[in-house]
Amino acid sequence: MGVGTGVAMGLRANSLGDDAASNCVGDAPLLCNERALSDAEAQATSALVSDLSFGLAGAAAIGVVLTYVLGGDAESDAEGTAGRVSPFSVNGGGGLVWSIRR
Repeated sequence: MGVGTGVAMGLRANSLGDDAASNCVGDAPLLCNERALSDAEAQATSALVSDLSFGLAGAAAIGVVLTYVLGGDAESDAEGTAGRVSPFSVNGGGGLVWSIRR
């Protein structure tokens, strides 16, 4: 799901960038109308969502691989292994922590 969202939003960002460029004239500095500015803002948002979606998909893939590699053998481990992803926040950012309990 993350990869699909990332691709869709990336394509949308490219399309919005083309739309914004078509509403601007000149070299440097560009002279743009309101529609171009609106498209440029939407492009930035779509690009951010695309990047975050790819990051989430990558983190999920790493979590799956680590759980598979470190998970142990279900037949020999009566209590099983538990993996957990927990969010955290710090001043100005945050992330995810992945932990495994044997």
